[in-house]
Amino acid sequence: MWEQFTSEMICLCVYQMFISVLFYLQLCQQFISVLFYLQLCQQFICVLFCLQLCQQFISVLFCLQLCQQFISVLFCLQLCQQFISVLFCLQLCQQFISVLFCLQLCQQFINMTIEPQQLEYPVSVAQAIFESCIDSVDIQNELYCQLIKQTSPHPPSQHKPSLPVKVSRQGSTLSVVGVGHK
Repeated sequence: MWEQFTSEMICLCVYQMFISVLFYLQLCQQFISVLFYLQLCQQFICVLFCLQLCQQFISVLFCLQLCQQFISVLFCLQLCQQFISVLFCLQLCQQFISVLFCLQLCQQFINMTIEPQQLEYPVSVAQAIFESCIDSVDIQNELYCQLIKQTSPHPPSQHKPSLPVKVSRQGSTLSVVGVGHK
């Protein structure tokens, strides 16, 4: 009986060890499986990180492209501003030429001797002067003032100075002094 009992015990022990080994093998297999999954997770995380870096790189490239477009727009605005400055200078030059033309016509009109048979020529010169002056906005106000001065009657002065007046200039100062009768 003892032999039979020992043999069963040995079988049981071997069986138990076999189950233990199987259990350890199963644990090892699970551990290897977990390691494999961890490795896959690590690779996935690495891929996600690379994707994130790519996304950031694309974002940086997009920002650079926007900056380049902004610089392009600024350059175009600067060119437009320079063009507007040139146009303004051209407009000023055109007005200056118009003023010079008016002055030249005025000088011709002033130096002209009027004879009855040549009366049409001064009228055409005066008309050309008026048309040139009306075309120039800066000269219009002065033209109207001069027309009013030249065409409105001046009433005779009611006040006559009782004493003669002497005007003298010292440097940039004008002084008016009354001179008495002797």
